Amino acid sequence: MPPTPIGRALRELGISWIAAHSPQAKGRVERNFQTAQDRLVKGMRVSGVKTIEAANQYLEQDYLVWWERELTMAATNGDDAHRQLEKSHNLAASLSQVETRQVRNDYTFKWEGNLYQIERRAITAGLRGANVRWRSGWTGRWRYATANGICRCTSAPWRPSSKLLPR
Repeated sequence: MPPTPIGRALRELGISWIAAHSPQAKGRVERNFQTAQDRLVKGMRVSGVKTIEAANQYLEQDYLVWWERELTMAATNGDDAHRQLEKSHNLAASLSQVETRQVRNDYTFKWEGNLYQIERRAITAGLRGANVRWRSGWTGRWRYATANGICRCTSAPWRPSSKLLPR
């Protein structure tokens, strides 16, 4: 089974995932979520919040001020434990949406009902039947990648399968 999008991104960035399997491990997150669900909603109701603008104002001026004062504490060790990205890491690529598609014999692949033609100069031996990674970044622009790197493709004219044509 392929990894989830989060699992793929963590693997690409060299981050190991530690699962929280026990109630004790999950407790802090669950308590914070319950506190937010319970107190935030009740506080907004008591304050008479009726619009998104009023909700944002309540959140910034009342709730988060209370949260910081009552529920947070300074870290025992203030050192930054984050590690620097290595040169081999591509954060934009790791955080993008990735889909896998199989290349057809005519060097096309299908995505959301559209057919895409791999550019002639990007065609290499073994590409037919191979999987390509179709990826969308923060810009919403889709690109595909093969074992040889990121390549270009163009939208191909739709051709119905010969199996579907009447005889």
